[in-house]
Amino acid sequence: MSENQTKVSVKGKCVHIDINKGWYAITVGWNDGKYDQAITIQFKEDKLPVKPAVGDIVEMSGYCGSKEWKGRYFTNVNGAFCKVTKNERQNPPAHPDGNIPSSNNQEVVSIEEDGDSIPF
Repeated sequence: MSENQTKVSVKGKCVHIDINKGWYAITVGWNDGKYDQAITIQFKEDKLPVKPAVGDIVEMSGYCGSKEWKGRYFTNVNGAFCKVTKNERQNPPAHPDGNIPSSNNQEVVSIEEDGDSIPF
């Protein structure tokens, strides 16, 4: 952590997970009373103590930083803490027809391409 980085903490529902080259990008969503909000926090796979699933309620924190590339700035949040406070996989909601949804329908994306044009 650099002294110029700002700590970010968030609690909400895991709405999306991307897995790419050993990194997890976990997007947490919530509503501030007026608008839907979301933030993505990235974790190196070996630094992620618990791997949440889409639908889990999580608490996460990390540190913001930006990098310049060809005159453009890219901001990210590197994760430092992740805790699942409510595991929706243990108590999945029932559908109106009475069936319990399968956990195979989670929105998890894995990308293993080397053609990334952004160098970080």
